[in-house]
Amino acid sequence: MKKLVLALALCLTLAIAGWMRGSDSFSTNFTGMNFPGYNSAPVTLDDNNDLPVLPRAIYVTSGGDMVLELQNDTPGVGTTFGNVPSGTLLSLRVRRVHATGTTARGIVAVW
Repeated sequence: MKKLVLALALCLTLAIAGWMRGSDSFSTNFTGMNFPGYNSAPVTLDDNNDLPVLPRAIYVTSGGDMVLELQNDTPGVGTTFGNVPSGTLLSLRVRRVHATGTTARGIVAVW
């Protein structure tokens, strides 16, 4: 019983110490696709090379057509997403954004 009380006291002390220094309470939680993005980077349009990371979403600053390869698409074969509006966040696992056929601009990968 004494060991249990000491263990609980230690856990409570550590929890309070973490809360007081403003730690991230969710740092050990699983990050699923419905969680917010933690990183972003501008996308370079490229017909031949994949993005350096597989993002959880793509943000479109200035709308237009986008030719995208998704995570499980056939390599080298893009699908046209037509007339994507400005300010859209596409929840797609995009492997590549083709330069040919993409008229949207200001594309940002979010992961």
